[in-house]
Amino acid sequence: LACAVTAVVQDAGRSADHALVGDGPEAPAVGAGPWDEAQAKDLLAAMGIRTPARWLCRDRATAHAALDELGAPVVVKVCDAAILHKSDVGGVHVGVADHVGLDSALDTLAALGPQPALVERMAPAGVDLVVGAHRDPVFGPVVVCGVGGTATEVYADVAIAAVPATFEQLIALPDQLIAGSLLDGFRGQPAVDRIALAGVARSLGNLLLANDHLTDVEINPLRATADGLLALDAVLVAGKDHQP
Repeated sequence: LACAVTAVVQDAGRSADHALVGDGPEAPAVGAGPWDEAQAKDLLAAMGIRTPARWLCRDRATAHAALDELGAPVVVKVCDAAILHKSDVGGVHVGVADHVGLDSALDTLAALGPQPALVERMAPAGVDLVVGAHRDPVFGPVVVCGVGGTATEVYADVAIAAVPATFEQLIALPDQLIAGSLLDGFRGQPAVDRIALAGVARSLGNLLLANDHLTDVEINPLRATADGLLALDAVLVAGKDHQP
């Protein structure tokens, strides 16, 4: 997220005449961290942001029970606050369809250490976005919305608004994206609910403003599906002075 902000923040407009925040739900106070993905998603769910059904599994028996309960296919991930880019280390297995595949995925995760596994219902297809809030050392708190997934920092196609911001500014963020047409039902993909998207951005911005020790809050990807927005991964980062 910080790399994407650096790439485009100089083009972002800031307007003191439009400072308005607090018309949404009150942001919760969070502890000092660190937070793994399960904890971050529990926080998002408490804020009204949809997340997939999931089990946090500390042994194989629980993981197999999770597969039976959730139904195949599932996603199996390492759950460790110290591993922010799980795909880079082989910590994400998508489309696990049976117990044999689950054992194979768990064997791979075991090589990363004794961390628990997150077994999660696989999300339907859709458009992947990134939405986050970042405490920039020069520009202050900003919210970011853009093209999501593993190539977010490659494309750096993001729009930025300083916070506090009006809800209208947040709704307009997708209009600043080069790939903005992807959000409007491009080639049969689900159209993104821009009001709901602005609501997520507002919630993350308010979370950052309400917790001075947070430096970054990011959902990537936030998938726009036919049934609405779904947070597939989430990261919270505290400043170095607040790390345990």
